[in-house]
Amino acid sequence: MRRLTAKHPIGPRRRCTKPMKPRKKVLAAFPQGTVLAESPPIREWLISGYADDVWVFGEHLPGIPPSHSRLRWDYGTRDGGRLTDARNWRWLETIKAATWWYRETDENNSNRASSARGLAMELRIIAVWAIDRGINSPVELAHEDLEDFVAHIMSLGVGESTASCKLLAWRQLWMLRDHLPFSLRADPYPVRGELKSVARLAGKQGTHTLSLVPRDVFRCFDAALKWLDRVEQIRDARNLVLQIVDGYSEEVGGENTNCRGALITAVLEIEMKGWLWLATEPPSRGATSSDRLRVELGKCYGALLVLLFGFVAFRKHEAAYLTEECVELRGLMPMLVGTVRKSSPTPTGRATERAIHEVVVRVVSALRALVADIRAHGSTELLVTDPVRSGQYERGSRPATSAYMYSVMDGFVDSVGLELPRPLRPHMLRRAFCLLHMWRYELGDLDTLSGYLFHNAREHTVRYIGIAEAERYLPEAQQSLLFDLLYRNLTGETELVGGFAEWLKRFRDRLRAVVRVLPLERIADAVRRLISRQQLDIVPGAHGYCIRSPSRDQLAQCSTDGKVPDYWNRTDVHCARCPNFLAHAGFQDHWERMLGVHRAVLNDKRVPHPLAEAAARGVQACRRILSRMQHQVRDE
Repeated sequence: MRRLTAKHPIGPRRRCTKPMKPRKKVLAAFPQGTVLAESPPIREWLISGYADDVWVFGEHLPGIPPSHSRLRWDYGTRDGGRLTDARNWRWLETIKAATWWYRETDENNSNRASSARGLAMELRIIAVWAIDRGINSPVELAHEDLEDFVAHIMSLGVGESTASCKLLAWRQLWMLRDHLPFSLRADPYPVRGELKSVARLAGKQGTHTLSLVPRDVFRCFDAALKWLDRVEQIRDARNLVLQIVDGYSEEVGGENTNCRGALITAVLEIEMKGWLWLATEPPSRGATSSDRLRVELGKCYGALLVLLFGFVAFRKHEAAYLTEECVELRGLMPMLVGTVRKSSPTPTGRATERAIHEVVVRVVSALRALVADIRAHGSTELLVTDPVRSGQYERGSRPATSAYMYSVMDGFVDSVGLELPRPLRPHMLRRAFCLLHMWRYELGDLDTLSGYLFHNAREHTVRYIGIAEAERYLPEAQQSLLFDLLYRNLTGETELVGGFAEWLKRFRDRLRAVVRVLPLERIADAVRRLISRQQLDIVPGAHGYCIRSPSRDQLAQCSTDGKVPDYWNRTDVHCARCPNFLAHAGFQDHWERMLGVHRAVLNDKRVPHPLAEAAARGVQACRRILSRMQHQVRDE
């Protein structure tokens, strides 16, 4: 068996030889006199008996298959036995107790049955691994066994996150020792940060959720938007099928079924002749009109989900929580009302509100129209399994599961022709949303992004925008934006203001001094050479653009070290006088709003003198930028 050397983070340790002090079993939640082998009182999160071989958890989330609410303890071992065999009772009682107390104790922040189920699944694996090695109880586990288990994790080729979960499950046999009949004899990772280091070593790198490159994101959106105009035709054809099915009796014989199928095929052949987008897609060999309807229906649902996840940055369980009345108007701003559970302190989740784009309003309206005729009576879910797409032809459909969402999204991606290294999933679109936001606003609006994602801490948001895939976003998108902006300015199409605009004016004058009439090709070549020679880069913001280069970074007014810009220190006053700042009339609304904010502070007699002085400087900065924008408008 492979051993870890001294270079590895956990290092070699000697086996513990000191006798363990007897520990008092804390059974306060159990009735007087019960032991762990007997059945504790029924809890809402566990609706089966404690001693049962199959646990049924009472917590069921929308979008999650019912099988995920069950856990089997009769797990198979390598020798053909079961974890529930009498010889394995020490392990079985220990991991059952660990699962129970992980959910019940106040010593950790777990308040969800799903977390307890996840721990139980990892503990089952540990127990079977130990039993196969002849280890009959957690008490017999030594540090050498932990090293072997880490080597076993390495051999699985799992990612760092999965490796961390497995090691955390191992450590729970120590953390919950006061509640377990058999526990570890020593803390496997007593040094802070040691477990994380070992997980990084044992896990495979590069297995986290991928984000899409900008070209693929916008290609998906462009293709998905077309389906918003096809929803009514798809719905009408689907409802025709349901009407034909309803027209036949429930006691259907073979001959009657054949007649029904022939009628559906004939009706759909006529209905689908008006679908112009099918003219460019040759039908599959042997596919009937019913088959094509199921395919097109799945692509339609997939397109709508891509837009929903891409424009709102939903987690998949948030989409499953949506109801038909999830869009509310607050003045002129549409808001999407839902529920988030992952970052909620309570098992039931917390209410959420998000300002949404008009595209999302159309998507919700389209989904509402599609499910109105197939949803079970009295239910309000926005996402349900479509009976025609599933080939079941039954009304009263069940809420859509993750597998259903994945399947329709896969069908849509295949129709677009995207070649992705992994199947498109909601979390990939969530990351793409974050990276696009970072590309647009850099880090200056990180708090807004964190709030929109409903993260409990800014550190979670930083992980989204700090991954290596961000490098695939920035060079292509930013260089394209920089070229377009400079080219339009040098051709006179767009007038710019700010410190860098003055530098561009002098550059344009030098070009005209050489060539009186500048052809467009010559200007484009000049812009490319300028960007390449000076290594220019652009950082967009809500108020304008920051032009960066190795030689210009030290000129940034917001810099705190005299070397590079510090966007956490950036203010309107800094940008208004910065030689690297650039803006155009499209940012006028922002500067007018900020002028109003600074004036309101300045006019408030209650504010302290330093704050009033800062507001006065802000007013002057906003006026300077606005006067230049308005001067350009008069010139035009």
